[in-house]
Amino acid sequence: MTNFLNEREVFLMYCTRKITDDLIWIGSNDRQHPIFEAAHPVPRGMSYNSYLLLDEKTVLFDTVDRAVQTQFMENLEHALNGRALDYIFVHHMEPDHAATLGDLMLRHPEAKIVCNGKAINMIRQFHAADPKGAILVNEGDTLSTGKHNFTFVAAPMVHWPEVVVSYDSTDKILFSADGFGSFGALNGVLFADEVDWERDWLDEARRYYQTACQLDPGNVEYRQTLNFVENSAGGYRPEGYETWSTGCGGSLCGRMACAYLACNMCTCGSMRFFYC
Repeated sequence: MTNFLNEREVFLMYCTRKITDDLIWIGSNDRQHPIFEAAHPVPRGMSYNSYLLLDEKTVLFDTVDRAVQTQFMENLEHALNGRALDYIFVHHMEPDHAATLGDLMLRHPEAKIVCNGKAINMIRQFHAADPKGAILVNEGDTLSTGKHNFTFVAAPMVHWPEVVVSYDSTDKILFSADGFGSFGALNGVLFADEVDWERDWLDEARRYYQTACQLDPGNVEYRQTLNFVENSAGGYRPEGYETWSTGCGGSLCGRMACAYLACNMCTCGSMRFFYC
């Protein structure tokens, strides 16, 4: 696609795919970074999935990691085609779902954030923003966008405490945050009948669950965070963490509890972030 602006030629390369008549995949794939979230090798790349619903009201489901921000923003504007963005559903606050949320709020101040109480506090801390008119949803709350009706269900520890999923009862689609994920870039495919799941994806999906989603003391994110808490080196530090304090004491139980809190974003303060 070519746009003309002030007699200068501007090239916008968008890449979207239609899911249903009014639902569009606008995510992007990253094949430039060999490590995901400073912890997980991704030799096949990583997909960052975001969707736009074009109902009577428009809805964006999650954003993406900064690694693919430019592509994502171009995809979004192309898919909106001049329409306003009415809602942003925030299912999860990890960087692969929400790193570009702050920039998106600046680009589309008309959009209302839809999230739960835990996520709104994280938005204030991570993005130094206080979304005006945010809609806070609790277990079982519903929201209609016209033809589509969404129900919100809390899914804490899949795999952070603020996680919520949304279910569209019209098209029977679940927007599942980190649930049912996998490592790997999509290579243009989106549907189950386009791939050999067991051959091409099962191993990476299993590894994703065991190393990124399942939370137990053997999990790589716990080990990295514990190392960070104890040594202030090599730990898992999502974008934006500036300051940390342990206060954990010497027992393994105390250190693991501290790592648990660090992994799960129990933060305080305003512009600074404190572990434990």
